[in-house]
Amino acid sequence: MKRKKEQGVSALKTAGIILLCAVLGAGLFIGAWKLDNRMNSRAVAGDTYEARDNSGYIRGTVALDGYHYNYYHSFENYLVIGVDDTGIASGDGNGMGDFLLLMSIDKTADTYTLLELNRDTITEINMIGRDGKGVGTAEYQLCTAHWLGGTQAMGCENQVRAVSKLLGRLPINGYYAINMDDIPKLNHAIGGVTVTITEDMTQTDPAFRKGAAVTLTDEMAEKYLRARMSVGEGTNEERMGRQHAYLEAFLEEGFQKAKESPRYFYNVFDDLTEIAVTNLTGKQISRIAKALTQNERTGIFRFEGESTTGTKLGDGLEHAEFYPDPESVVSTMTQIFTLEKGDEVSQDEIDAAEQKEFEELGDF
Repeated sequence: MKRKKEQGVSALKTAGIILLCAVLGAGLFIGAWKLDNRMNSRAVAGDTYEARDNSGYIRGTVALDGYHYNYYHSFENYLVIGVDDTGIASGDGNGMGDFLLLMSIDKTADTYTLLELNRDTITEINMIGRDGKGVGTAEYQLCTAHWLGGTQAMGCENQVRAVSKLLGRLPINGYYAINMDDIPKLNHAIGGVTVTITEDMTQTDPAFRKGAAVTLTDEMAEKYLRARMSVGEGTNEERMGRQHAYLEAFLEEGFQKAKESPRYFYNVFDDLTEIAVTNLTGKQISRIAKALTQNERTGIFRFEGESTTGTKLGDGLEHAEFYPDPESVVSTMTQIFTLEKGDEVSQDEIDAAEQKEFEELGDF
């Protein structure tokens, strides 16, 4: 039923992370201001964030590790994508979805949660041609969904589909993507962020001594967030730990900047509209920002699992691969969405879902 790509894909260049924190941080504070609609528009479910009582109505269902799991709160989910095209030849795809963060807003409980997704997660990926037609599917790294998605916008849509499928077909309401080349510009906008170096990174920068508190310049921020192979064991989990630390520090700094200058983040975000790829309008982002400023953050999560190297990509080279622990996926998703376990997923349902996916392949 599903077609597999017959030939290997050219080498996947392991690269770093976009400064998502700046994107997210900028969005946190814009709600009170009028934003333009220069971004590509696509409808997003729901227009308000009013609280809803938990009356026992099933709002949605995901399929994880062979079972249905129901959730009873009303959520909106948005994917932030950091795109890295380092090492990608001209015309050879869109760049990798190097940083992936799912932002879930619980409209019932007035909270929000962040889920960091490992770019090297092995999962089923749709391969889309630039004409928008599906070529096939294969188990590749999660980050390749953007690369194999046709145009930039289709690449974002393909990345959303891959993440949704990984999370049991969780509905995702929109995406916001920025290229990692803009890290220096974004770090400059915040005036630098202070982090504590938790491991020896002096090969990356002499100032990155273990235990040192460093206020990152624009150049330093890029090094700090992109470094991988020269640090520790060279794993993406180690780098995700630095991303997590930067995100926390950025949000703290962002709140302080916003107190000093109410229009600060409006100006930052206005600049980002020229470099972002998104299906959200300014009005929708303003609505999201208002929810984030008013709601409580319940945590920043990521899945546990096994990191290794392998040849799944099929280009004759070994690349990083991450296999999430199914129990960790269920446990983490349960914490975020307060899931309740239901019936087993039948083979007929699996076949029907695969058939639907096959029919929709390339429907962009």
